Amino acid sequence: INLKVLYLRRNLLKALPKAFEELKMLEELDLSENRFKALPKEIFAHSDKLQKLNMNANQLETFEFVGMAENSELQYLFLAQNKLKKIPMDIKKFKNIKYVNLDENEIFEVDPNLNEEIQYDLEITLYNNKKNFEPIILKKPLLLIFLPWLFRKSTSVGNLIKLILYSFTYLYSALVA
Repeated sequence: INLKVLYLRRNLLKALPKAFEELKMLEELDLSENRFKALPKEIFAHSDKLQKLNMNANQLETFEFVGMAENSELQYLFLAQNKLKKIPMDIKKFKNIKYVNLDENEIFEVDPNLNEEIQYDLEITLYNNKKNFEPIILKKPLLLIFLPWLFRKSTSVGNLIKLILYSFTYLYSALVA
């Protein structure tokens, strides 16, 4: 079957039907607002062309890329509004991934080794998690983490100025290096 885009949003799904295995050309899959507690293994076992996966607003507590090839074409991963407690470290395996949305989960810490382990540009958003993340300025490779405290009313002017200064320092060092 040559289906490239499939939206199964708001269907109360807990598992994927057996017929999903036939969707080998799938590039975009939206499984948001369902009842998945884990990532269905069928997603990556049969489609290495998948570029965009939306699993927002499910009941995911863990996220493992079981069966996914490292040469996968996955670029955009949406995992907001789940019950994840940490950043899925498997993301470091995939060279094409550009964006991971982890907003509104239960994440309370960021692994300090994450920057060393990821060897490509990656943007991770962490708005409205369990902890207000302090500014994290990471050296090459560039890893951007949008900080939830920056957009809250309680953000102090001092913290905002610190972030701006850190950002200019980072940009300068990245350009000179």
